[in-house]
Amino acid sequence: MNMSYPQPSFLDERLRDIEAQIKEIQNFIQIVHTKINQRGLCQQAKEWGWQVVSGGKDTYKAVRSGWATVPILGHGKKNLAKKGTALGVLKDLAEPVLGELEQEFLDVKQQLKEQELAKLQIYVDALEKEIIFKKNEVTQLVDELIKAEEDTEVSLEFAAEVEHRNLALVKENENLNRSLTDLMKERVELERLKHKVGQLMKERRILDQKMRFFVTQYEASIQWLRNFASKLPFGLGQELLNHLNILESGNLGISGSEG
Repeated sequence: MNMSYPQPSFLDERLRDIEAQIKEIQNFIQIVHTKINQRGLCQQAKEWGWQVVSGGKDTYKAVRSGWATVPILGHGKKNLAKKGTALGVLKDLAEPVLGELEQEFLDVKQQLKEQELAKLQIYVDALEKEIIFKKNEVTQLVDELIKAEEDTEVSLEFAAEVEHRNLALVKENENLNRSLTDLMKERVELERLKHKVGQLMKERRILDQKMRFFVTQYEASIQWLRNFASKLPFGLGQELLNHLNILESGNLGISGSEG
């Protein structure tokens, strides 16, 4: 029996590609934040899927469904932005793209683990069938040997054939023992992979819990600010409520991003 593990799938290439994209974005931010102007920030926001709108004199803001608005401050489109300001803006703008890449990385890794488990199970099943076949073959050979020994008219030629089969039987038993040893090793590896998959699912549940906690805290903060606005003078209170409405309208998808 000549069996081998399947070759790694194209998912491995996708994992390396995602890691390279994440690193490329992070390196890009570190390189350009010291030499980018307001116009460059606006252009980068558009390339990363944001909509850039005017926020007042010499001020723009990037908006994206499900994400907080990112102000793009500056002193004219051609002047360089402050290093700290540009770094913060670039990180905020890159967050949705990096988040999608990181989630895809986890999804692809999960698919790869499931694929490996499925292929390993196929290999184990085939090995078990081969072992059963060999056992039956050995049993048949043993029965033939017993019958030959009980036959008083066994010729020398048949005796030589029996000896040859006996040697073959010993070799088959050795191969069977090696196959059984390999099967035990494969079962241990299968259990290890199942444990890793369980850990991955546990980490996913923890991430979901953190996201639900964030959404709860966000909604509670908005409600507290609304209550606080009702206690302010009418003009200030109404202005605060207007800002809250704008903030909520720009973050309608915050709860939906949890799934």
